[in-house]
Amino acid sequence: MAPDWTPDEDAILARGWKDGKTAKQILKELPLRTESALRKRRDILQLPVRRVFGSDTVMRATALPIWNALKRRPSTRVELAARAAVGSQSISNFIKENRAQIHVSSWKRSTGGKYVEVFKAGAGIDAPKPAPKPRKQTYAEWWQRLKRERPDVAGHRIARDNHRRDVRQGRLVRRDPAVQALFGTGGARAE
Repeated sequence: MAPDWTPDEDAILARGWKDGKTAKQILKELPLRTESALRKRRDILQLPVRRVFGSDTVMRATALPIWNALKRRPSTRVELAARAAVGSQSISNFIKENRAQIHVSSWKRSTGGKYVEVFKAGAGIDAPKPAPKPRKQTYAEWWQRLKRERPDVAGHRIARDNHRRDVRQGRLVRRDPAVQALFGTGGARAE
């Protein structure tokens, strides 16, 4: 359980709130507090509630830097979080609350290979999500990348597959060690 608020903490919160700092920036100065605790304390101190411009909708403390970052250029969720210096949960909340004022301008492949949406400020029609690649194409690209980046692993797989195919088709003759000892390896294919 967090200790009671001190007058110094109240002053830091009031000053940061008045200066327009985000909750995350204020929390750097108040390491024992959470964003929820800041909101509750803001209500107790009767600090003004930040609102979306031109409406009565309450705006979170993190919304203003996210709006500023999004207005500069379209971004994915990860890029937006980094640019606005907020957490991923703040980005998710922002998108849910402001979905009517933003739209998906395009889709981009993430490092994991999945498509992620690129958000843009302003209302508009969402760009359709691209169709996934067929499994055959995905495997072909993986195999080409493996041969290019890890030729040792690819060579091992090729040799293993060739060996299995030869055994399955009966082209690989295995002689009994006793027969080889008596008669030699003459005429047998080398393994």
